[in-house]
Amino acid sequence: MTNSTGVSLFIDVYYAPLRLGFECEGFSAHAETITRERFSLEKSKVRSMLRFGISYVPFSKDELDKRPEACRNSLLEILDFCGHKPLLHHLTIYERETLRYLYTLFRPFNLADVRTHLGVSRNLSIKVLKGLLTKQLIRPLNPEAQRYYHYTVVVEEAIHYIR
Repeated sequence: MTNSTGVSLFIDVYYAPLRLGFECEGFSAHAETITRERFSLEKSKVRSMLRFGISYVPFSKDELDKRPEACRNSLLEILDFCGHKPLLHHLTIYERETLRYLYTLFRPFNLADVRTHLGVSRNLSIKVLKGLLTKQLIRPLNPEAQRYYHYTVVVEEAIHYIR
């Protein structure tokens, strides 16, 4: 983006769906040895972000290095406040493809459905199902049973991963 005087400015991370601009500010570069001119440019950057409808979200380099879990929690709180449900799990290509397929079945499914669709071994199919179960994207049709043979897709969770 460009500020009001024509200077090009860059955001460390821009999250377009919510128009959030994340900045990592190191102490030495942003506070300890900063010149007056650089200080003014940084403030111009924040104002320019607002002018473009981008919310400024700063994190210090020390926070990111020493307390990454606290930063992650803060980020999730911000996303939740903005009404955005982030994807909390990384899916393997097999899990994603299986979920897409199962979503279109409109019926309970089993291990054989996964094996047939993916064309992979029984062991890999079991691993895919266990991954989806752990991530709570599928659930057993009969959760009280000792062994699970049929499953259903948790539509309200799965929909975020199959677009």
